[in-house]
Formats: sequence, C-alpha cells, structure tokens
Amino acid sequence: MFSPKPELKIIFLETTTACNLNCVHCRRKVSHFERQNGELIFKQITDLIDEVVDFAKPFIVLSGGEPLLRNDIFEIARYIKSKNLKVGLATNAVLIDELKAEKIKQAKIDIVSVSIDSIDESAHDAFRNSRGAFKATLEGIRLLKKHKIAFQINTTVTKHNYLQIAQMTTFSKNLGASALHLFILVPVGCGKKIPVNDMLSSRECEGLLRQVFLMNKNNDFNIRPTCAPFFARISDDNSKTKAGGCLAGKSIIFVSSTGEVFPCGYFDRPVANIKNIGLKKIWQENSFLKKLRDPLELKGKCSICEYKISCGGCRARAFAQTGDYFAQDPVCNYAPAKLSEIKK
Repeated sequence: MFSPKPELKIIFLETTTACNLNCVHCRRKVSHFERQNGELIFKQITDLIDEVVDFAKPFIVLSGGEPLLRNDIFEIARYIKSKNLKVGLATNAVLIDELKAEKIKQAKIDIVSVSIDSIDESAHDAFRNSRGAFKATLEGIRLLKKHKIAFQINTTVTKHNYLQIAQMTTFSKNLGASALHLFILVPVGCGKKIPVNDMLSSRECEGLLRQVFLMNKNNDFNIRPTCAPFFARISDDNSKTKAGGCLAGKSIIFVSSTGEVFPCGYFDRPVANIKNIGLKKIWQENSFLKKLRDPLELKGKCSICEYKISCGGCRARAFAQTGDYFAQDPVCNYAPAKLSEIKK
C-alpha cells in the first residue's frame, strides 16, 4: 500500500500552452497558439526547482504545448541540471533545427520524447492537424541523432493505429529511439471530441497490452504502455501485492504553465497552485492526493480486484468517462475473482 508521503519521482512541468500544432487529442480544452496569461516566469520556475530539491530528486519533464516556443527553455533546463536532476524535453520536434539541436545538447537534456502517432504520413498529419508535420518531425529526429541526443517515441493509441504497433515498434527502433511509449487515450480536453467508436474497447486494449507483453519478451527494444496500469497484471504474475499501477499523485505530479497542480496531465481537477502553496506541502498534505493514494477509496470492480494495489485502474480515465475519480477503469477488461463469487 502507498505511504501517505510517497516518493516524488517525476514532475511534468508544462512550460507553456503555446503550440505550433493543433492536435485532435490535446489534453487542453482548446488549442493555444500563443502563451497563456499568468504563465510561470523563469524566477517562479527556479524557485520551484529550489524547493523540490529540498525534499525529492525527481526527473523533470519540460512539456507544453510546445516547450521549444518558450525562449528561456534551455536556461530552465540548464538550471535543473545545475541541481543534479535529470531533465527531459517533450516535443513534437517540428521546430528542431540545427541551432535548437545544438542548444539541446549544450543544455545536457537527458532525453527528448518525440510524438509520432502513425507510421503513415497522412494519418499522422491528420492527427496533428498540420500538413507536413510528419516530415518535419523526422527531420527533427535526424538532427537529434546527428548531435547524439537520446530520444524516445511517444504514440497516442486509438483504433486508427493500434493494429500498427508492431510496425510502429520496428519504425521507432530503426529511427534509433531508445524506447516506444504507448499512451492509451484518456479523453480529456480536445480528446473529448474524439468519437467513442475511435477509442479502444476494453477487449482491444487487453489484446494490445498482451501483444506488447509478448513483444517485450522477445525484443531488446523497450515498449512501455502508459495510462494502462492494468499492464502490471498482464506482465507480472506476482504483481498482486506489488505497489504500482496508476502513478497519478503517487509518484508523479503535473504542474501547469500557470502553476496549477494536477495528479497527472490528464486530470481535469487541479488540487492547488504553487503560487499559493509550496509543492512540498501539496505533495505531502493535500487531502485529495491522500485519497487518491488509498486503494480503499476505489469503487466498482476495482474495489474488489485482487490487483487493486498493483493496478487500481487509471483514475483520470475513470473521471473522464464516468464523472467519478474512484470509479472502475472503463477500459479494463479484467473480471476480478470476487466478482464471479458475488454473481453466484
């Protein structure tokens, strides 16, 4: 069971909501092409970093929007590195040119995550609402490789691409990526407009994760499902009592560009704002985060599941699709043993 004060391992820091693309699955309710009012300034971000290193040593991911639209993004990265923390950059890579690639290298960013949603150029461009995005992203990756910068591929999975995962794996590996992270869609923000029929059913999701498990067993390339805590059940027969599952508010936190704190980037509910309360106090004392960490709060089949410690379902997806943060995960296909006993 999770400690009331678990270790903070990853901070997703949304440096800006400004973006050069207009993706159909964006977690924002509307796409922003310009910076939002009230965006954290450099001093507020460095103050946050100074506070964090006093109680944790997290990996900090600089995200957006598109973080490369922020003029001081490399100064932020360098400051994080000066505190002996690891830093990542989450980008669509479209804006990476020779100069930016050099600056990424000079800032000693540990890894860059690049979003590619299909091996098909037209499908990717349609998902990103931008013609030419696919080619520009591949050019950005070419420059990352040229400067020997580690990168991974992030893919949001829907019915449009879930049958391509084997091809996407080969594609990512051939590009030189260190890993492929598969994000099972959580319908928030713009993603709410995606038709239900375009989202994976529970059976399709189960089949996909079983495929990933087999591919990982027979492959030296790491494929990591994200927003799919029930992968623990599929990948480890001894995972019933191993703490893990949904990481939101348990080992990760998301800080928005205006300082609002969310358990993860797919939660619609902020729990506080770092402009008013320090992140240490939020992490250790916030009442909602404490409830989120307690498996006894779970409802539906998640509450009686033998994997509720190691899985617990995706809390953001539960809220997005049911309106209840503690409801059972709608995409999980598993029937707990106790469920069959109750039906008897």
